[in-house]
Amino acid sequence: MFVEALQLLLKRCAAATGGGGVCVGGGRRLLERTACIGVSGQQHGSVYWSKQAPALLQRLSTAANARPLHAQLKNAFTGRRPCYMER
Repeated sequence: MFVEALQLLLKRCAAATGGGGVCVGGGRRLLERTACIGVSGQQHGSVYWSKQAPALLQRLSTAANARPLHAQLKNAFTGRRPCYMER
């Protein structure tokens, strides 16, 4: 779900700027200057990269006819999802 939301954010950013990557005022090219994206939303949970993640990340396609990002990263995360709920 997170990867789908991230892809939606990036699509909206590109659409709002005609694909130029300018997502904020002042003519700054936000996506060209972005080194990482931090998020919050899970309470006491973690998601782990799988052993296949490095290869999947290297093969990501941004072509117009590419599969959606969440489909390309389907096996990039482990099934191990500990949840540290307070009891």
